[in-house]
Amino acid sequence: MNLRSGFLPRRKLRGFRLPHSLTLAGILLFIFVFFPFTPLFAGEEGKDALPLLIHHLEVRLTPEDHRIQAQDTLQIPMNSGLINSDQQTLSFSMNKALKILEIYPEKSDQTLIWHSLPRDERSQEIRLQIPAEARETFSFTLRYEGIIYDPIQKSRDLSFITGDETTGLIGEEGVYLSEDTYWYPEIPKSLSLFNLVVTMPEPWVVVTQGELIAREIKEGLSKSQWRSEIPAEALTLVAGKYRVQTRNWNGAALSAYFSPENESLADKFIQAAGEYIQLYSQILGPYPYKKFDIVENFFSSGYGFPSFTLLGKEVIRQGDRALQPGYLDHEIVHSWLGNYVFYDPDKGNWVEALTTYCTNYYYKELKQGEEAAFKYRKRASQQYSIRVTPEKEYPVRAFKGKTEDYENDIGYTKGSMIFHQLRRWIGEDPFFLGLKEIIRRYGGRRADWEDLQKVFEEVSHQPLDWFFRQWLDLKVGNARKSAPVKEWLTHLPEGFELKEDAFRLGGKEYKGEEIALLVTWRNPKNPMKYLTFYFGLAPGALSRARYLFYDGWDSYVIFEKGYPIQRDDWPEESPDTVYYFR
Repeated sequence: MNLRSGFLPRRKLRGFRLPHSLTLAGILLFIFVFFPFTPLFAGEEGKDALPLLIHHLEVRLTPEDHRIQAQDTLQIPMNSGLINSDQQTLSFSMNKALKILEIYPEKSDQTLIWHSLPRDERSQEIRLQIPAEARETFSFTLRYEGIIYDPIQKSRDLSFITGDETTGLIGEEGVYLSEDTYWYPEIPKSLSLFNLVVTMPEPWVVVTQGELIAREIKEGLSKSQWRSEIPAEALTLVAGKYRVQTRNWNGAALSAYFSPENESLADKFIQAAGEYIQLYSQILGPYPYKKFDIVENFFSSGYGFPSFTLLGKEVIRQGDRALQPGYLDHEIVHSWLGNYVFYDPDKGNWVEALTTYCTNYYYKELKQGEEAAFKYRKRASQQYSIRVTPEKEYPVRAFKGKTEDYENDIGYTKGSMIFHQLRRWIGEDPFFLGLKEIIRRYGGRRADWEDLQKVFEEVSHQPLDWFFRQWLDLKVGNARKSAPVKEWLTHLPEGFELKEDAFRLGGKEYKGEEIALLVTWRNPKNPMKYLTFYFGLAPGALSRARYLFYDGWDSYVIFEKGYPIQRDDWPEESPDTVYYFR
């Protein structure tokens, strides 16, 4: 799967020991947190593995005329659930620009019947009739050719750039063939193993996922052979006129495929990649692949694929900046999360949240200390309150991917802080044990939020349904239903009373959809920290939530229609209140 992480130059950088300030917004509560292949993995504990497809691809690419000529021998288990048993048909997608030359079964002279049907603006559906005598495995060979050239579309001017756009391109500027290209038979929600042989004119160099078995140059042609023994959701192939540098790092081949102008930076990137892999192997378990390639792209991108990352030329040029936490390491951690353990898009994208937590946040805590970590949590919460307005917010479990700036704050930032909150709740050892167990149990298969919950419940020996429901399923309109929030609201400062449609302060009742209250006081359990509550009586009243960090301590501000109508210090004689999540 193409994991677009926003790893690009930008005006703003991307994207618990509980923080100094825990923020709640109610009556509609706005909650922020600082807060030959042999199929592998069959029969392991956990969710049953899907039957694996096996592709044997032979591909010839000619950039000067944008042409691909290919043959794929596909093996598919009859019990895969991908074959329509009533009609005895198999459906798969291909790029509509590709012409099917022939489809024939393996070890048979029988002719296969197939039809091409329109699917969408760039793909066709091939419906193939399966012979009645097919038993455990059905194998067939598909020969096809065509022109693939979707010109690069420049990205929109977003703070969190997702990269330039193309569905696939074979040209003199470079080669990029991904799951969006439909350049080989693709079956939705399947997992596959791949054997791949690619031939191109010299000096073109191919990079793809898996292990490089051989590369040779003969009679002006460059041929490379690749094998991918770990299940993958899709196969991506790129090519360029690269200079290649490779170094062995604890048994893994680390390579940089850079243009001549950036070749001098290769060693620096390889060194950083090796150090990151070594660090995250201690946190997540052994690195799953035999290689990791850092590949320079001919258009702006920050993509993570199994065993390689594809970075735009301008990213490579940044040098040391591109090696800071949250950049290259983010793509490397996708080698465990997203490209080794997959998520189910229908059940929510947890991968970006956990990857962001490990790289953008935890690395900072590990290497720079608690003060830097606290600043990160505070900045994350501030940014969320500014960018994710009530009408834009949706539950974290509903996050699938980002197309707008604010979705980065939901799926990446808030999602990552949920993992920090979980870590602080269940403890250091169970949390990090849980991370390793997720990788061990679900490597080569899909996992969803419920699977993660199950693992953390097992390692912590406690039920966590309340925790995951609260942080994944609730938002502004219903966050007050959370059991922990209800508990917090029973321990308010003296003189402050919260009702369903109003609040009382200093003996006076405030009521109305435009009324809101910001109140902060010292945490009695930890005098160095404070509690901050922001209450709004309707979504419109939450508009001032962005200012909840900018008022003084031991104070309150009452807003009406977004403007302060009263402010004062909180009485010093106010009794201690209970802070449960220290």
